[in-house]
Amino acid sequence: EYAMSESPYQSLKVIKDNASIDEVAYLIEHNSLFPGFDVNLYFDRSYPQGTLLRGLLGSVTSSTQGLASENLLTYLALGYARNSSVGRSGLEIQYESLLKGTDSSYQVNYNSDGLAYFTENIVGSKGQDLVLSIDADLQRKVEELLSNALANNIANPYRAYLRSIYLVAMDPNTGDVLSIAGMKRTDDGATIYNDPVSAYTDSYAAGSSIKGAVVYMGLSEDLITANESILDAPIKIADTPMKRSLKDLGYVTDQTALAMSSNVYMFNIAMRLGGASYVYNGPLNIDIEAFNTFRSYFSQFGLGVYTGLDVNNESLGYRGFSSLGGHLLDFAIGQYDTYTTIQLAQYISTIANDGLRVKPRLLLESHVSDTQITSYVNPVTVLNQLDDLESLKRVQSGFRLCVTDGLCASL
Repeated sequence: EYAMSESPYQSLKVIKDNASIDEVAYLIEHNSLFPGFDVNLYFDRSYPQGTLLRGLLGSVTSSTQGLASENLLTYLALGYARNSSVGRSGLEIQYESLLKGTDSSYQVNYNSDGLAYFTENIVGSKGQDLVLSIDADLQRKVEELLSNALANNIANPYRAYLRSIYLVAMDPNTGDVLSIAGMKRTDDGATIYNDPVSAYTDSYAAGSSIKGAVVYMGLSEDLITANESILDAPIKIADTPMKRSLKDLGYVTDQTALAMSSNVYMFNIAMRLGGASYVYNGPLNIDIEAFNTFRSYFSQFGLGVYTGLDVNNESLGYRGFSSLGGHLLDFAIGQYDTYTTIQLAQYISTIANDGLRVKPRLLLESHVSDTQITSYVNPVTVLNQLDDLESLKRVQSGFRLCVTDGLCASL
């Protein structure tokens, strides 16, 4: 009785889902004993690419699960039945309004013998076809390469804690996400799998990759000048371990500091920003407003803020709360706040795209089902533009120098 009353007027009520062949045969044979009941076919999801990015695509509820309680009133107001299948994760829930289609509605009438028959009042339609930005061939290759890297390093003592590798390939000009992966392996190494959602929900200390934003800030705030040389030598703050680069680099400029990944150059930018006077093995007193300045500049690149990726559960990452001077230095080398892979992809794309921060997108457009008629277009969206293009050019050339003459050339 509950199942019969849980759908809107003139909609089919699902009394039993996934009925067996014997049950269907019995109902048809004894139709006269069950007026108003009939057998109906419904469409389920098919996945022509197999398990490829299933976590990203998401899933739908069954008629037994029906509408989630947190969205119940909203869906009922939109004409859904309580037992409707709706998106519950991934792109299925993000684009439920495009994927759901429209239901057929029926009027039950009775003939002279008292037998029920249906009159179809409104013919329903299938949901729209979504065109995604993902390059399936590239995605498979990425998963293969990352899986091999995880498998080949199980016994590597220098990578004993390697359990996951994240990757996002994104077109800087359009924001199209061409490939997305969070390849992970179990502790015993027996299973390696892709958890693509983790590329925008898991965050971590990004390390030296964020030094481009630090140099940009340093130049824009006149904390350093183009080609200014700073001695890369160990720094000692009271009651803290020695802080240094991977090796002592001697005098480096903004360009060579990026090419050789100088920690000390970034430390000096941070100390100047915080108004600190450095004394070997002395205290480091800084203006705590420097933390906010860091985050303000980083956000212009997409670090520590929502990127706008068209998913429903993007993470911001973790923000440190300490205001110790040593932690400001950690901030400058990517060892304080944490960021997601999609944030890092947007950050580096902003540098590559001459300062234009573009919103990443998975959906390009949708088509009327089984046609090529475009019904919706997800536009290319510029979120902001960096103001200081001269400083950005210095960052671009420093990154380029890393590839041609610096640390990146040896990777």
